[in-house]
Amino acid sequence: MENENLKRIAQDEDLMDEFFIKFADEVASDDEPSYKKFRRLYQAWRDDPKIVNDILMTLCGWTMESLAAKAIE
Repeated sequence: MENENLKRIAQDEDLMDEFFIKFADEVASDDEPSYKKFRRLYQAWRDDPKIVNDILMTLCGWTMESLAAKAIE
């Protein structure tokens, strides 16, 4: 079943902008350590690399693999 709030946002560009502003605010203010975030992201990537790469490409223009290569440089 589709979430009604998400459905409403998907039909309104102003709400889409607001969603990503809230998303960026939450990422910036989250106090969970980065290594814990990586572990969760890595597990999700191991479970379904395509969906994680699609999300990362949408958010930052890089895949999990390309970000890993940049981190090790």
